[in-house]
Amino acid sequence: MHLPATRIAALLSPVVLVAGSARAELPVSRALEQVVTAPAPGERSETLIKGSVEHGGYGGPRVSFGRVAGHDAVHVGGEGGWIVNHRFILGGAGYGLVTDQPAPGALSATDDLKMGYGGVLVGYTLLPQRVLHATFTALVGAGGLTTENRTSHSGSDHSDSFFVLEPAATIELNVVQHFHAGIALSYRW
Repeated sequence: MHLPATRIAALLSPVVLVAGSARAELPVSRALEQVVTAPAPGERSETLIKGSVEHGGYGGPRVSFGRVAGHDAVHVGGEGGWIVNHRFILGGAGYGLVTDQPAPGALSATDDLKMGYGGVLVGYTLLPQRVLHATFTALVGAGGLTTENRTSHSGSDHSDSFFVLEPAATIELNVVQHFHAGIALSYRW
């Protein structure tokens, strides 16, 4: 579906107007006061988390094995995130189906299923300082699937999108300080 530029502008203009009016509600004198007033020397900004906070990031490939439409399947993808105090994880992940999967139903004789999904990843690591520890995560996002003809490799009109919730429990091994390996058990809804 192709939308002309005027239609896109008409759809976005209420969003811009709402955002503009929300910013305009603060009186100019008050906004200027907040910008000009600097904290006193030695005074720290208020924060949600008190004390010293360590943070870093990670990223890497993931391979998962499971079942799709009643057949064994392999998904390959990656994930990455921000880690706070070696425990809290906020990031993202995405996966794509890499095995040939017959489409379900009447299309199984001629078409293969193609699928991908991704979303926001949140998690918590228990006892991260231990050589062997557990991490619990949940991916919340969306995905899409379509069918592709096996001989012509052309797509079809059979496509759909879906919501994804995938909680996981991972046993991780601290191999060296900045390299961890793990095995997970997850369930994708």
